[in-house]
Amino acid sequence: MKHARFTLVENSTPPGSGQTADAQAGMADIVASLDSRFIPAGETLARLVDAMGAVLSGLDTMSRVLGEDSGEDSEAAEALLCAARQLREAPARQAERSRQVTALARVMQQLGTHSAEIARILTVLEFYTVNLKIAAAGADEFVEFANDMSIKLKSGSREVEAFNNQIKLMQSSLTDMRRVDDVLARECARVIPQVPDRLVQEVDQLRSRQMWLAQVAAHSRDIILRLQGRVGDALGAMQIGDITRQRLEHVLDGCRMLESVLAQPEGADKAGTRGHMLRLFGDQLGDLTGDFIAQTGDLLDALGALGPDCTALLSHGHRDDMMQQSGHFLRDLGDCIAGAHGMTSQLQRANEKAVEIADVVVQVVHALRQRVQAIESLRFDVDYMAINVNIRARRDAQIGRPVAVIADEIRICSQQLAELILGIAKVADDLGIQSEAFEIGHEAGAQAGVDTMLTNALAIIQHGAGQSEEAMSEVNQRAQGIAGMIDVACDELSICGTLSESLRAMTDSFAVLAGADRADHNTATPHPAAALMDNLARRYTMSSERRVHDRHLLPGMEPLMGISTLHSGAGATNPPPDDDDALFDDALF
Repeated sequence: MKHARFTLVENSTPPGSGQTADAQAGMADIVASLDSRFIPAGETLARLVDAMGAVLSGLDTMSRVLGEDSGEDSEAAEALLCAARQLREAPARQAERSRQVTALARVMQQLGTHSAEIARILTVLEFYTVNLKIAAAGADEFVEFANDMSIKLKSGSREVEAFNNQIKLMQSSLTDMRRVDDVLARECARVIPQVPDRLVQEVDQLRSRQMWLAQVAAHSRDIILRLQGRVGDALGAMQIGDITRQRLEHVLDGCRMLESVLAQPEGADKAGTRGHMLRLFGDQLGDLTGDFIAQTGDLLDALGALGPDCTALLSHGHRDDMMQQSGHFLRDLGDCIAGAHGMTSQLQRANEKAVEIADVVVQVVHALRQRVQAIESLRFDVDYMAINVNIRARRDAQIGRPVAVIADEIRICSQQLAELILGIAKVADDLGIQSEAFEIGHEAGAQAGVDTMLTNALAIIQHGAGQSEEAMSEVNQRAQGIAGMIDVACDELSICGTLSESLRAMTDSFAVLAGADRADHNTATPHPAAALMDNLARRYTMSSERRVHDRHLLPGMEPLMGISTLHSGAGATNPPPDDDDALFDDALF
């Protein structure tokens, strides 16, 4: 990745004084440049982390939506398949219902015939009650019989009339059912099997589309997770900015303390103190420069590695295709549902009419049982009247013969009623069987309305598509922001190469300033340099500083790391690093 070169930011603090004035000014410039670049870059990377979190949230929303609507058991897919199954079964159900309607109509025709015959017999019996009064010459006991029977016959006639009305209602409903089924049969011929087959194809497309969307979301999620890991690496490497700033400030503090000591008129071994401290400062800067070069290299490598993934994330042609294909799919599904609307509406009407007929059949069966009992009771009364009239006619020879003839005719009517009741009982059994078959067939087809199922399925799919497209739009927008923030961070940190060169130059300048002067070990103890080092040691925050410090210990000084690392001592060993740097890292991040 190509980085622009920037000049160092000018130091805003007053320049130092004395022999290290130029060095102090240079380090102050580096500190200011670090602050002006690393702090904004860190803030940019923090915003980048937030942006990637928002993208992951959007992808989680997509995954959640797809998880609800994509599986084989999804509500929308099951609704479409159920609708297709009902549409495909509609012709067979319609044909079976037509057969049942025809059978019911035949039964109702028989009931109508029997009911009409009962009405005729009751009319004849009503006529015989009048003849009985005449034949009995107004005899009270016969007139009373005739009047009682006339009342019962009129009640029976009303029962028969009410039953006839129910038969007519049933026949009218069956006629309506035939008309509905005829229209349904024409609709079935028009759309079967094309529409149900297309619905099944739409379900396959739905599942393929949802699976593809899930793959798109998973691919984008993988990219974001890789970006997050690399941004984490960059944030870890960003700590070198704070480490460098603090170590430079410690060297600056040391320079100021040194200048203060050198400015005292009666200082001991000033040349040795100056040389020893400047070599310590140069060694600190040299150690720092090595760390800075290595870790800023890692930082720029981490930022550079973001580029390919960011490019992949921005290559959202597949997401644009997704939105376009989503629109095509919804339009095709809507056309398919609209094409089936005529048949689904007719299916709904047929189901509603079947419910109505089922209710009427239940009413007719219930009424038939009541009417049969009423007619049976009336038949017993008629038979009883015929017997009693015959008995009483024998006691009165003058009117006995004509009354006996009427009694015989009444008995004949009673027998006819008995035969009709037997016939009605048989028809009632047939009606019960047909009624049960009709109800079973109706229950098999009386699922949720196909039209409603298709409408609800389309609404579910449209809702899920809307949520997916909204989440994907957010992903696209955030992805563009992520790319911009990565570019900004790279620009802000492109100064690292210049800073590395400045640190090298600063290290060399301290070596030149130190010259050949060495601390005189014969000077009074403690040596002025030792006092300066002890004072400076209290400012250290990192083990790397302490290790460098221990390499410059004067006689009588205690090592900060526990084991002396005096370069003048034979067999000296470097101690293992402690956790100070890690503690520093934890404190910063």
